[in-house]
Amino acid sequence: MSGRLNGRGWKPFYRKEDKEAAAEKMEMLGITDLARQCFRDLSGGQQQRALLARALCATKSLLLLDEPVTRLDPIVTGEFYDLIRKINQESNIAVVMVSHDIETAVENASHILHLQETVRFFGTAEDYRKAGSERNSSEVKSMIDTIVEMFSYPFMVRAFAVGSLVALCAALLGVSLVLKQYSMIGDGLSHVGFGTLAVATAFQAAPLSVAIPVVVLAAVLILRIKGNGKIKGDAAIALISTTSLALGVMVISMTTGMNTDVYNYMFGSILAMSAEDVRLSVILAGIVLVLYLLFYNKIFAVTFDETFAQATE
Repeated sequence: MSGRLNGRGWKPFYRKEDKEAAAEKMEMLGITDLARQCFRDLSGGQQQRALLARALCATKSLLLLDEPVTRLDPIVTGEFYDLIRKINQESNIAVVMVSHDIETAVENASHILHLQETVRFFGTAEDYRKAGSERNSSEVKSMIDTIVEMFSYPFMVRAFAVGSLVALCAALLGVSLVLKQYSMIGDGLSHVGFGTLAVATAFQAAPLSVAIPVVVLAAVLILRIKGNGKIKGDAAIALISTTSLALGVMVISMTTGMNTDVYNYMFGSILAMSAEDVRLSVILAGIVLVLYLLFYNKIFAVTFDETFAQATE
């Protein structure tokens, strides 16, 4: 009824035609049975219908809607758009609707005004579909050109190859590590690597040649510590990683004349990898994948039931 307030003037009570108009709009929207219910007790879809009925009571030619289907589920959203289409066609009321759901708006609207800081398009929905197809083709072509140009640089190819290998190994091993409470093992072993690199650099040894076997031994040590049953997986990782990090910081602080930035090994960039780094990464990733495939059944058993795996050795 509140939709009829503007047409009531100074009269204190609703007229008979006001009540008839409200009843007509409620019947049109299928909410006559809700006439005696409190607005707060209605569902989201029912509230939207009630608000739409009130708006229809206030207008005869133009209906303005701002995101009318927000927070509605897909089924109710479809029903609401059907109602708006019915109002437009049967009641001859123009509907102007603001929406971020471009796909649905194009399906239901006759004209589209696309705003994005400025006017991007204004015209019929059919013309918008055609312009959208051309725009999408242009965007896809531009994206492909960017990717081709990006991979024309050797450092990008190296970074992509190594990143793909790391992602593959992490995806295969991640589930088992998390379920066995070793979720922080990557971070922990990186600290071990930092400490080892600092010591190796201080003694003028090849950093990676020393760091890789030491990191592998640290991973085995973490497993052995957890196997004793007194320290859990993440606690063992924290114990080893903090000790190694402290050792690395002490060595760097005590060493004079070190001309290598050890921190670059720990916080380096994948884009700065050399061909030798890529070969080493491929070899290590290959070893990981081969071992994973060979011992997959044992890894699976240990992950989900370590006691059973030990009993069936």
